[in-house]
Amino acid sequence: MNNITIGGHVGQAPELRHTQSGKAVGNFSVATRERNNETQWFRVTVWEKQAELCKQYVGKGDYVTIRGRMISRKAEDGREFWDLIAERVEFAGKRDSQREPTPKPDRHSDPPRRRDANDLYRQNLLSSEDVVPVPLDDIAKIPF
Repeated sequence: MNNITIGGHVGQAPELRHTQSGKAVGNFSVATRERNNETQWFRVTVWEKQAELCKQYVGKGDYVTIRGRMISRKAEDGREFWDLIAERVEFAGKRDSQREPTPKPDRHSDPPRRRDANDLYRQNLLSSEDVVPVPLDDIAKIPF
């Protein structure tokens, strides 16, 4: 089974492109912190409506949680690269310097919620038809 879940800060804001068939594809990088305090970088690819939403709502420094699968690709010079193909992206929050000051929460109020695709479904911004598995044939058509 090829599943991975990461959480980290966006290093490069999402870039949105379209394939020749008109499908939206977005790419951005995410940095995670390992136990030994080293930084691990992931190149993330998102498709269709999710790519458009990431372009709209995700910026450099934002914290995101991504669930997806890893694929490898070879460059013309023979080097191998690994990409994380996102199946779900949760927008967990803006970088501290971009946040507006928030009042101290009332201890009886609900804790703040993370925005993810489920929230977008509830707001009718995303329908089940918008999230579709991407065939491996389409991954080879990513305009790099």
